[in-house]
Amino acid sequence: MTSDVLGKLLRMLRVLQERIARRSSRERKRPASSKSRHRRCSRAFRMLRRGEITLAAYLDEKIQQALVPLEELLHESDVRFVRSVLLERLRVDPVLSSLVERFARLSSSRKSV
Repeated sequence: MTSDVLGKLLRMLRVLQERIARRSSRERKRPASSKSRHRRCSRAFRMLRRGEITLAAYLDEKIQQALVPLEELLHESDVRFVRSVLLERLRVDPVLSSLVERFARLSSSRKSV
């Protein structure tokens, strides 16, 4: 079963890579402005720091933002599948879950300051 899931995900990523490569070859790349070098906190992160949203809501929004490019390239069921895989990996992968815990501690410590 795991190999089926992995195989499907790899096929989806291969198709995605081909579509992105075709699209990139057609589009002209714009030079990066100097303003883009300085990252600002996202609205969601500021809301998390103020305690207006939970960590789960923040992660949900960030995953949704990450999946926006896939929504126009993949079928809706495939996007839902990728979303479920991402959520599962955040939950069970020791490295990712420790990063999420660390992020939660950092955001809560900034709230109290």
